[in-house]
Amino acid sequence: MNHPSLQSWLEKLLYLMDPMHLRSLGCPEDEYSPEADAILQELPDITSSSELTCAMEDIFTRYFEPMPVDINLSSLGYLVWNYYKDTYGSMDSSTT
Repeated sequence: MNHPSLQSWLEKLLYLMDPMHLRSLGCPEDEYSPEADAILQELPDITSSSELTCAMEDIFTRYFEPMPVDINLSSLGYLVWNYYKDTYGSMDSSTT
């Protein structure tokens, strides 16, 4: 999937929400670029925010094993899914 504006938006969102607490370590704004790429690869096959949250958990576990126990990606998955669905459309209108 090649949506530069979506890529940029997702990288900024990940950096601002900072699910892995990397910003506080002084990491650059593009630190979540690999994770954003992986999420964008999954999006065309995703049908709900909960499915996206599960995919994101898998992605973050691959990149940051072991995952910190205080990480909850549900709100992030919801935001990304709804932005994607509203902006680019989806085959399925489910939001759960």
